[in-house]
Amino acid sequence: MAEPEKLKALFGIHDDNLRENLACIFPALFANMDSVFVPTLDDMIRRMLEGSTITTDNPTGSLYHNPFGLYVLDANLGREGKVDIDPFKRFYRFVWVDYHSEKVGIIPISNNPNLQESIITEFGIQCLFKNQVQAAISDYLNKPSQ
Repeated sequence: MAEPEKLKALFGIHDDNLRENLACIFPALFANMDSVFVPTLDDMIRRMLEGSTITTDNPTGSLYHNPFGLYVLDANLGREGKVDIDPFKRFYRFVWVDYHSEKVGIIPISNNPNLQESIITEFGIQCLFKNQVQAAISDYLNKPSQ
């Protein structure tokens, strides 16, 4: 009997220590999830577009080929310490259709309440504290299928 397909998750985390810690513990915690960890928004977008005809100049809102089912990222990826949602806006342009059609999950993270509020206000997506990532992924993996 074939094993069920694993969820593929892409993590964009600019904090080296957090990224390395998550990369070490998540395979043991989430055996049913394959995770890729990258440090920059450019790396994240490059991984998202692999195998696609979509370019960074022409995001469609849907990746069609759905390389990842879950995206976890610093809401201000690459702008550490800044209340700047532009990195999240740039990311979101590629997946907003897939997100609203529930083909993918998005978990933005930040320890800055002002940045969290900006993400909620602009996108209607809850931005979590970094220490909530594990619980949020568990909830996502255990949600009933639509």
